[in-house]
Amino acid sequence: MVLAIVTMLSEPLLHHIEALDHHRDGIWSPSLPHCYDVLAIPVAGLRAALEPAAGPLERLLAANHRMQRRIATFETGLDEGAVLGRWIRPPLQTLLGADLGAGNEQVYCGRNGWLFYRPAIDHLTGAGFLEPRQLARRALEGADWEHPPVPDPRPAILELNAALTARGITLVLMPIPVKASIHPEHMSSRYRRTAGDDPAVPLHNPSFAPLLAELATAGVDVFDPSAILGAGARAGEDQFLRTDTHWRPEAMQQVAEALAEHIQQRVELPEVWSPTTSTETVTVRHRGDLAAMLELPPGDRSDPGDGATGTAASEPAHDAADAESPNGSTETVTVTRVLTADDSRWQIDPGADVLVLGDSFANIYSQASMGFGESSGLVEHLGRALGRPIDAIVRNDAGASATRELLGRELAQGRDRLAGKRVVVWELTARELSVGDWRPVPMQLGTPRPSRFVVPPEGQTWAVTGTIAAMGPVPRPRSAPYPDYIVALHLVDLVSDEPAANSGEALVFMLAMKGSTWREPAQYRIGQTLHLRLQSWADKEPELGLINRGEIYDDDLIFQEPCWAEEVP
Repeated sequence: MVLAIVTMLSEPLLHHIEALDHHRDGIWSPSLPHCYDVLAIPVAGLRAALEPAAGPLERLLAANHRMQRRIATFETGLDEGAVLGRWIRPPLQTLLGADLGAGNEQVYCGRNGWLFYRPAIDHLTGAGFLEPRQLARRALEGADWEHPPVPDPRPAILELNAALTARGITLVLMPIPVKASIHPEHMSSRYRRTAGDDPAVPLHNPSFAPLLAELATAGVDVFDPSAILGAGARAGEDQFLRTDTHWRPEAMQQVAEALAEHIQQRVELPEVWSPTTSTETVTVRHRGDLAAMLELPPGDRSDPGDGATGTAASEPAHDAADAESPNGSTETVTVTRVLTADDSRWQIDPGADVLVLGDSFANIYSQASMGFGESSGLVEHLGRALGRPIDAIVRNDAGASATRELLGRELAQGRDRLAGKRVVVWELTARELSVGDWRPVPMQLGTPRPSRFVVPPEGQTWAVTGTIAAMGPVPRPRSAPYPDYIVALHLVDLVSDEPAANSGEALVFMLAMKGSTWREPAQYRIGQTLHLRLQSWADKEPELGLINRGEIYDDDLIFQEPCWAEEVP
C-alpha cells in the first residue's frame, strides 16, 4: 500500500521537475502535468448534465458519455506522458524483446529475427471478419463511442463502387495481404522453411475468399496481389521487410507492374501525353517500424541504430551486423526512383484519369519521412508502367476510411477530384477488413458555400488567437510506426487583425510529432488558448499532405477546408 501511494504521488512530482528542467533549457512543456486533467472529468459531466436544451434522461446520458470520453482520453494521455513509464519501458522492453523474444502489445517477435504487427496476426488467425458474431462484437465494442465504427466492409465498398460506376469510373479494389500471410514460416515452425512450398500459403482470414466472391458477384473488380507475392516467396525471395510492416521494394514494383496490366486489360484508357521518365537505383538503410515500436533504447544490441537515418549509401542488401543480431532493427534495401526528364522528383497530377486511394503500402517508398527513400513507391511505378500521369490521395493508416473521407470532403466542398477520372484504385492492407472503420462516406458533389470556418487565401499568412474546442488523437512516440504525425485542431473565438477571421472558427493542422519525438501540439489541451500563424492548407499540402494525421471525426468538421498553423514564438 505504501509503495502504491508513493508511486502515485511521485508521478506529478516528477512531471513538475521535468517541466522545470525544460523551461530552464528553453524547451516547451505544459504548465501543469497531465495527471491534473483528472479534475476536468467531473466538470465536463456537470456541464453536460446542466445543458438546458435536453430532457433529464438525455442530460444524464450525455453526462455519462462525456465523462467516459474524458476518462479514456485522460488514461491514454497519462500512459503516454508518464515519466516513470518513459524510464522503465526501454530497459524492460530490452529484457522482454531482445532477451526473451516476447515483444510487446503491438509487436510479436517471430523466428529468424522477423517481427510481426500484432493486429495483422490477429486478423489472420482470428475468426472470420464477416461472421455475425464478429460483426456484433465489434459493434458492441464501439457502442459507447460518439461515432461508433462500422465493422462490415461490404456496404462501404459497394457504395463507393456504385458512386463511381454512376460516373463511368471503374473501381479496382486491391487488398494487400499481411506479412504473415506470405511468410508464416517466420512466425511458426509448423510451416515449411520457404512459405511458398506450403500449399496452404498464402494464408488468409476465413472471410477473405467469401468476401471476394461476393464482391465479384456484385460487379466489383478486385485485384488480389497474393498470388504474385506468394510466387516470390515460393522462389525463396523475401517479399516483406524483416523488422517492418511493409513489403520490400522489389515486391512492390512487381505488383505495380501487374496492376498496370490488370487495368489495361479491363479499362480502355485514351492516349495521353506523359512526361518522359527515367529511373535510378539508390541503396537506403533505415530502422524498421516494428523495431521502433519495440521501444528499445538507443545502442541496444538489437538496435544497431547507426543506419536509422534513411539516407542513401552503397551497402549490400543485408549487412552482416544485422544478420547476426537476433532482432536487428535496420533494413537495407535498394529502391528504384522514378524521375522526370530533368531528373526532378516525380509528382502526382490531380488532373490525371487514374486516381489511387492508398495507405502506407503506397507511401512506404514515396514519402521521405518514412525513411526508405522517395519517389520510388507504388504510385510512381504504376504511373511509369501505365505510361501516364497518376493522381493520388494517400494516408499512412486507416485505409478503410481515411482516403474515402478525404475524397468525400473535397467533393462536398465543390471541388470535383473525380472529374475526368476513368479508374480509381483503392489500395489498403487486408487487416483493415477485420479492424477498419467502414462508415459510409457520401461521394456527392456539393457547391461552394459561405462558411464560418476561415481559410487565408493562398500565399497569405494570418496571425490569429483562438481557443481549442476539439483535437484529434496523437500517438505516443514509437507506439506508432511512423516518425512524423499531424494533428487536427478545431479553434473557436478567433481574434485577428484580419476582419474575415474575427469571431470565426478554423480547422487547422499542426505538426505534432517529428522524427518520433513529440512537438508542442502533441500536448495541447481542450480549452487552451493559442497564438498562431495560419496559412491555406493548399500552400502546404504538396509538402506535408502525405504525412499521417489525427483527424477529428465530427460531422460538422470532417468536410471543412483546413488551414496549416504554426505557433507564434
